Amino acid sequence: MTNETLRELCIKNNWFACGTNHQYDKLFEMNEKGKSVDELALVIWLCSDGKFDRSAIKQELEKLSEPQIIKGAGTNMSEDDYQRLFSDGRWEISEAEAKMLINEEFGFEVSRIKIIYEAANYIKDGHYARKHQSFKRKPQNCATDCNYIRFNVRGWQYEMVNGDLYIYCD
Repeated sequence: MTNETLRELCIKNNWFACGTNHQYDKLFEMNEKGKSVDELALVIWLCSDGKFDRSAIKQELEKLSEPQIIKGAGTNMSEDDYQRLFSDGRWEISEAEAKMLINEEFGFEVSRIKIIYEAANYIKDGHYARKHQSFKRKPQNCATDCNYIRFNVRGWQYEMVNGDLYIYCD
């Protein structure tokens, strides 16, 4: 969660009313360094008046601390969208069909295309990106604007998502 989100939550719930500005800055520093929700809740609880329950503070913080997927890193199709496409069972295509489709749509030489059967998404981990989830994915083609193929060409990584070509960054 961002420091701004944490600040807004403290103001909204009237937390940290007994803390100093220096302690408030330390709370934000802890948050930036990725300290656990339990540690943040303890600091907030210690710097608040006695009417707040530490476990309730922790629960509120946990609601907002869901990892945020980094856009532009990893897959460009959510797993939910892929599963909707995959679940029908009629749109799976072979590796050869996938290579031909990529060639027809984007002009890559068939012999240089390598189909990849795994995709991932990434989350922010301090100043770095960290792989969050990995997904097994087979090429799918329902229509020109409803498909998915992950592939590499000469060291470059790509995805075909609903007819569009995206760079795949990991």
